[in-house]
Amino acid sequence: QESWLFQTKEGFQLWKHNWTPIVRHTLIRPDATPYDGNWTYWATRRGQAIDTPNKVAKVLKKQKGKCTWCGQFFTPSDLIEVDHIVPRSHGGKDEYKNLQLLHRHTRDDKTALDEEMMLYS
Repeated sequence: QESWLFQTKEGFQLWKHNWTPIVRHTLIRPDATPYDGNWTYWATRRGQAIDTPNKVAKVLKKQKGKCTWCGQFFTPSDLIEVDHIVPRSHGGKDEYKNLQLLHRHTRDDKTALDEEMMLYS
């Protein structure tokens, strides 16, 4: 344990190396480039991607590249839909915490289930 601390009379301290938090970085796949068309990889990784709306890219990063309904990873050829977790017709808000990305076919299933729940409530 070090007992030395250099500081001025005003209270400014000399920064110690062990005060700096360690941040680990994830390596980029060797074959990946931002221009390869694999927008799901880049949006999941960075929260943004070329030709991808920021809202979609941020939600994709939050979901770690997976559909929340079926659990499968999105691929560049998938049709992806932005869905409200709590539908707006049930009082859900248009906020990031209420948004999720689903495959188009799973969104159809969720929408049917939401409508069924609305009929019985």
